[in-house]
Amino acid sequence: MSTHSILVTIAIMALASLVSASDPSPVQDFCVAINNSAVFVTGKACNKPKLATTDDFFFSGLLTPQNTLNPIGSKVTPINILQILGLNTLGISLARIDFAPYGLNPPHTHPRATEISVVLEGTLYVGFVTSNTDNLFVTGKACNEPKLATTNDFFFSGLVTPQNTLNPIGSKVTPINILQILGLNTLGISLARIDFAPYGLNPPHTHPRATEISVVLEGTLYVGFVTSNTDNQSLIHFQFNNGKTNGVALAALSSQNPETITVANAVFGSKPMISDDVLAKAFQVDKKVVDHLQAQFWYPNN
Repeated sequence: MSTHSILVTIAIMALASLVSASDPSPVQDFCVAINNSAVFVTGKACNKPKLATTDDFFFSGLLTPQNTLNPIGSKVTPINILQILGLNTLGISLARIDFAPYGLNPPHTHPRATEISVVLEGTLYVGFVTSNTDNLFVTGKACNEPKLATTNDFFFSGLVTPQNTLNPIGSKVTPINILQILGLNTLGISLARIDFAPYGLNPPHTHPRATEISVVLEGTLYVGFVTSNTDNQSLIHFQFNNGKTNGVALAALSSQNPETITVANAVFGSKPMISDDVLAKAFQVDKKVVDHLQAQFWYPNN
C-alpha cells in the first residue's frame, strides 16, 4: 500500500509590481483639495485650478506658541492637507512641537512618513528604536546569476511544522521571508506561520515596511489594530488566542523583509534603555513601574 504525502509549497509568481512606501508622485502642478471629508485614499479630490487662491497655500499657525499645560508637557501643531489644502498630492507636511520644561512628545510612529526635526529653542533628548540591526540591506540583496537559480531558492517546507509555544507569551512565529526563501528577493512579499497555545498572544507590534493579512487555520483568534487615521500599513496590531484549544494562523506581508517591532519589547527592552523619565511621562505612571518593566525579560516570539 503506497503512502501519499502532500508538501505545502509556496509558489512564487514573478509578477512584481512597483510598491511605494510614501505618498504617490503628483501628475499635475498642484491639486488643491476639496475640503469635504477627512477620509481619503491617496489624496482628496482636486478643486479646479482656476479656483485656487493664495489661502490654499498659506498657514500662519506656526508662529503661535501653544499651551503645554497637560500631563505630558507638549503640544503638536500639525500642518498637513487639513490645514493647507494646496498640499494635496505633494507628499509633504510639517509640524511645530512646543515643550514645557521636561515635556515629552511620546514614543510614536508615522505610518506613511519619515521625519526630520529642527530644534529652534531648548535642548531635546531624541531617539528611535530599530526593528533589527543584524539584517541590513537597502532595497534588496545582491542578485545571483539567473542560471545558478535552483528550485531550493523558491521552496520552504517549514510551514507544515507546528512550533513549540511553551514560552511566556504562548506563541511562536515562523517567518518566511528573504532569509528563508532567497527567491523572494525584490518581489516585495513574505509570509509567516503563527502557532498559539490556549490564550497565547502575538504581542502588539508593527511591520515598518509592510501591510499584513491573516488567515486563521485553527482555533479562534481575537485580533485588532490601532489606527492613526484610516491606513493599515505600519499600524500596531496583535493576535490573541481566546479559545481553549491551540490555534494556528498564517500572515501574508507586502514586503520581502517586513521586520517586526514588538511594542513592549522595543519600549521596555531596548538596549541601551530608554530613559525612565521618558517612559514614565509617556505612559503616565510612576518611574518605579517603568524600572520594574525594564528589568523584565521581554520574550521575542519571532
